Amino acid sequence: MQVSDGKDVGEWRVLRIVASPLRVAKVANTGLVVARGGARLLTAANLSFITNAAAYQVGLCATIRDAILTCARKPT
Repeated sequence: MQVSDGKDVGEWRVLRIVASPLRVAKVANTGLVVARGGARLLTAANLSFITNAAAYQVGLCATIRDAILTCARKPT
């Protein structure tokens, strides 16, 4: 690879690229329950994951796409 700023050209360098499938594994999922109208803090102790890319600086972002609305009632 050779880099240029439009004026000067740098020396040839080798660019090494490592490609491997990203694996994500769940570490903690406590099943945090929030009462209707309530609030709870979601922390890494409640929900966290680990990847096989720990040696690399990889940015991961999670998005909550759908709310899971369920109502669990005890039998009477």
